[in-house]
Amino acid sequence: MSRYFEAKKLLEFISQPVVVFSCPEGIIIGGNNRFFSLLGCTPDEIIGNEFLSFFSSTEGDEGFLKRLGGEGRDIAPMELRTIDGKQVRIKMRAISVSSDGEGRVLYAGLISPISQRERQLKEGLFLSEERYKKILDSASDIIFILNREGRFIYVNAQGKKRGGYSLEELIGKKFDPLVVPEDLSKAWSKFQHTLKGNVHSYELRVRRKDGSIIYLEIDANPIMEDGEVVGSLAIARDITERKMFEQRLEAQSRIINTMFDAVVGIDLEEKINFWNRGAERIFGYRVEEVLGKPLTILVPDDTKYHLEIETVLAETRSVGYYPYLETKRRRKDGKLIDVALTLTSIYNEGKNLVGTAAVLRDISEEKRVRQRLRWMERIYREIFENANDIIISLDSRGRFSLVNPRFTEITGLPLVKARKRHFSEVVYKDDLRKVRFFFHRALRKGTGGKLEFRFVDRDGEVGYAEGNFNPMRIGGKVVGIQGIVRDISGRVRMEEGLKEGYRKLIKVLAAFIEIKDLYTEEHSRRIIDDSVYLAERLGLSEEEIKDIEIAAILHDIGKMKVPGYILNKEGVLNEEERALMIEHSRLGAEAVQGIEEFKNASRIILYHHERYDGNGYPEGLKGEDIPLGARIIAVVDAFDAMCSDRPYRKAMSREEAIAELIREKGKQFDPAIVDLYIKYLKKEKK
Repeated sequence: MSRYFEAKKLLEFISQPVVVFSCPEGIIIGGNNRFFSLLGCTPDEIIGNEFLSFFSSTEGDEGFLKRLGGEGRDIAPMELRTIDGKQVRIKMRAISVSSDGEGRVLYAGLISPISQRERQLKEGLFLSEERYKKILDSASDIIFILNREGRFIYVNAQGKKRGGYSLEELIGKKFDPLVVPEDLSKAWSKFQHTLKGNVHSYELRVRRKDGSIIYLEIDANPIMEDGEVVGSLAIARDITERKMFEQRLEAQSRIINTMFDAVVGIDLEEKINFWNRGAERIFGYRVEEVLGKPLTILVPDDTKYHLEIETVLAETRSVGYYPYLETKRRRKDGKLIDVALTLTSIYNEGKNLVGTAAVLRDISEEKRVRQRLRWMERIYREIFENANDIIISLDSRGRFSLVNPRFTEITGLPLVKARKRHFSEVVYKDDLRKVRFFFHRALRKGTGGKLEFRFVDRDGEVGYAEGNFNPMRIGGKVVGIQGIVRDISGRVRMEEGLKEGYRKLIKVLAAFIEIKDLYTEEHSRRIIDDSVYLAERLGLSEEEIKDIEIAAILHDIGKMKVPGYILNKEGVLNEEERALMIEHSRLGAEAVQGIEEFKNASRIILYHHERYDGNGYPEGLKGEDIPLGARIIAVVDAFDAMCSDRPYRKAMSREEAIAELIREKGKQFDPAIVDLYIKYLKKEKK
């Protein structure tokens, strides 16, 4: 029908009467003005009437209908009855021009009154074929005719234009090369179906001359001649744009189906018409369970939620969207879940509202996390406000951006005034360099760590603090540091008191040693000085040097348990006496190892008579297995002993003692320490 109206204006250009009618109903659909003038009536008086009410065939009605079909089919002479009852003898040429896919065919009948036949022949047989071709060529659809072999015998202008082929490239050629190979078997199957006299529609992919592919929707009609099918007349529409849209729509649908969120389509009757996999996962309903169901199956029974959804839908339809709403929805199992809801209006091509799209995210876990975060925030606030330690944040310029009340208690700076003050205002001046270095390194390298420093308290007194600091980052950039600082002033002062007590204890112990053995007094002082010197030259830490100093003072403390007659014996010791003397290093270590601060020194005391070659006592350690402090004291102790008078021998000269050290390098003594000590001794002599 639509194709008839497209060509209606063109019918007026045809100089002979044309009637358009349907078959098999035989209903007059229309015609040109020449046809209505021939009948002597208006279009309204004839359109919709039966064709055979005005035409009668010499073959009879049934014979006339059987003769219809084909291109340019001449029908036997007929009688045309006009409105006023006149009989006009005519010749008709019937042409099939359209099919609706349901068995109904439209025909155009070109009427030639017999009395005018000669004149029309002289005028070129009414130029009917040319006029007919013009009608077909003006059609917006592709029209083509195939013979029984599947060869083109006619293609209209639209067919040439859409395909990009010339008539010479099409007429007489089979359709096979034009069809996409994957669709070729389908094309032949449909063509064979048409040759059996069937009218049907199908879709086909066709390759244009430039290689591009277009989609066609084809209505195929059999062409009948003498009761036999001699070919196929097809009308095809280019549906490429529609197929591309459908493919995009399918791709979008796949994307929507992969979304983690629920996407629900709602029609104007508030029924569900779309349901993605995210919705299946969140609500537990399969798509077939919800399509066509009212939206209220997802809404809790509470009246407030029903009123809420009505309000939200109304506002969405009014302004086109609803940006955000946190509410509750009901799952298939009846469980209520927290969701975040966003709605958007859906419009058709005519910009008419056709429904609403809702995107829902299950935020049940998110809400639980938010609640936990709020709870943790309250706890953090309690800790922050009531902590015994100072909690601070410094910006990139070293200014306080956050401090807790404890900071005010210790420094005396009010919270309001403390912010934007520089840390240099509270750090003790002698430690500023150390603190600045730590701060700038943390900013530059993005590293934190521990730091001990001194500060000035609210009374102007110097206090001690230790802090643990970490960099603060925004977008990966370090913008400051934050930390927890503890006032350790009391602990430091207590430790200093303990250290002073230990120093006094050491002096007391050393005095006992000196009382026991008069040689030991000056010997111990020399051992202390030289051992500390060597430890410093070897680059040992402050703590390691202190351990060596303590060991040097107490290295002979074990001799307190050795009888005085053995210590001051002028002759050679016997085996029993020697065994008691050897035990003094172990006895000395046991005497001090119970004191925490002397633990490292006790190992030095224990092993200061070991030999570098492994032949020493008490355990026969060798080389670097012997603690470094013990190796240092071993060299210094031996040299001083060789240079001192003893009850059982006279002192060696300085040169003789140095020569003995050199002889024992790698045997009794560590070679590196011997070399360093000799260098010191020679320098000292000068």
